[in-house]
Amino acid sequence: RRNIFTLPADRVMGLSATHTRYDDEETDQIENYFGKVCFEYTIADAIRDGRLCHYTYHPHFVEMTDREQEEYRTLQYELFKIQKVLEGNLAPDDRERLQRKETTLRTNKIPQILKKAANKRSVYEQVIAREFTDDYRSIIFCEASKDIAVIM
Repeated sequence: RRNIFTLPADRVMGLSATHTRYDDEETDQIENYFGKVCFEYTIADAIRDGRLCHYTYHPHFVEMTDREQEEYRTLQYELFKIQKVLEGNLAPDDRERLQRKETTLRTNKIPQILKKAANKRSVYEQVIAREFTDDYRSIIFCEASKDIAVIM
């Protein structure tokens, strides 16, 4: 997989709902490549302009299983070790390899534990039974189409 920030281009445009990352270095990479934010359109702007309806957001927390917690801790520790090694002097190839591994952990492996948490289904079922009656029309957002089967 190629790093987007190394692609040569005369012009670039980045569109993102979340260009600011938890990691300042990642945000800096984005801004160094694409430039500073030139236009923002917030949820409040969209509601004010009639592009988005008012809504309420109700997060429901899911407890990880012991196995998920252990896997999460193991991967977090692996990420920590990689980040410590990256602080030192490394050959360019070694640095690139570790950066790819760090990115995979942070953007794929660790989030997948949370996305696939085993206890989500029981929380879905409780929320739907309690909150979604025949009296209301509702939209249930599913990140991936395979998630629909879980809530149907």
